Amino acid sequence: MAPTTPEPKHGSTPGRKGYRKGCKCNLCRAGQRKYMADYRAKKKTTEASEALAEIFPDEDLGLDRSLDLDWSGPAGLIESTLTEEIEEMEFADPPFASTLIVLAKYDARVLDQIPRIQRLDLISGMQSRLFNVFDRLRKTSGPASNGADAADAFLASLTQDD
Repeated sequence: MAPTTPEPKHGSTPGRKGYRKGCKCNLCRAGQRKYMADYRAKKKTTEASEALAEIFPDEDLGLDRSLDLDWSGPAGLIESTLTEEIEEMEFADPPFASTLIVLAKYDARVLDQIPRIQRLDLISGMQSRLFNVFDRLRKTSGPASNGADAADAFLASLTQDD
């Protein structure tokens, strides 16, 4: 009697379907292996995206990204302190000294209004800009050359309607 090979159980569809029917031939086992590898990769991706969704929700956090600054309002604590200190300082005429003073007052006005517009994420960047301006002004010394009046004129021009 000749040895007989068992009839495959997969019928006409070898692969995962055949494996599920109980066939353990190489084609069906390879199909099941591929299915399980794809399943694990998909599951890993799903779990990772769910974890990220918990950390970074897609919902709108209610932050208004536009700045509603009041350019015509009174100077705040930071701006008024800055103005007083600038008037007392002595500068040599560095390049763009008046522009640096205007930038310092502009940054101070924004910093004063950050709590009102509830954009605390701006504090670090604005402080960094202001310190950069201070550093540039500090590097100069010499006879007084005050650009505070030019800064006030610039801020006033921001509020004028054309």
